[in-house]
Amino acid sequence: MKGALQFAFAGVVGLVLGAIVHLAAVFGIPELGDRDAYSRFSPLSRESAAHLLTDADRAGAAPALRDPAVATSVCAFDLAEGPVHVGVSVPGGFASVSVHRPGGGVIYAVTDRAAQRGAIDITLMTQDQLDEILAEDETGEPTQDLRVVSPVTRGLVVVRALAALPSLRERAEGIASTATCKPLRAVDGG
Repeated sequence: MKGALQFAFAGVVGLVLGAIVHLAAVFGIPELGDRDAYSRFSPLSRESAAHLLTDADRAGAAPALRDPAVATSVCAFDLAEGPVHVGVSVPGGFASVSVHRPGGGVIYAVTDRAAQRGAIDITLMTQDQLDEILAEDETGEPTQDLRVVSPVTRGLVVVRALAALPSLRERAEGIASTATCKPLRAVDGG
């Protein structure tokens, strides 16, 4: 009986230690890894426009980015100079926009179901920038764009468009490549 209790105790201790190691690995990988979406794809991004990922860009990427039925584009943003407007034309079919932080993790994601007048319009900003915009707003009118408060100043926008059939691949690439990430002052003309 004593041997069985010692064996059970050792088993429980082993399970607890295994769970601790597992949790540490799961939560530590995004922070320790250097191949997250931001570090891998932000160098490809051009200022104010999305970069359509080619098969060569996606080599070695996560399986979700290697799907041949999905056209993917990326653009990096930096909120240090002010809010950034993300715009994507979505004339039909599935499309999504997700905002990623450096080191991994999604800040915000939306699909074509949130599109208004055939476009997804998102304004990314820090909390201080939102407070400033609200303080300057004299009309009090609701905006047509989605306002997303980012906890980080730099990140990556990923746009995906589905080609339901192989013959629609070119159309999906056209949708993904229309994405823009412009400083808000450039959109407003200021």
